[in-house]
Amino acid sequence: MGFEWFLIAAGVTILIVVLAQRRLLQTRLTNNKEALSRLKVQDVIPEELEKILKKAPLLKGDGKFAYT
Repeated sequence: MGFEWFLIAAGVTILIVVLAQRRLLQTRLTNNKEALSRLKVQDVIPEELEKILKKAPLLKGDGKFAYT
């Protein structure tokens, strides 16, 4: 009878940990979105964005936009 209680307690503990981690990740995602939304890009590109843009691949084309 004691072993069943141990399994129930372990299951409840695992459920609590998973829910807490999910909440932590949601909070972190919300904070990141808020931080990025407060970032205003004027005439000067911030240093953080400039580093990202330097690493981003450039798209090259011939300047013709024709649909067939």
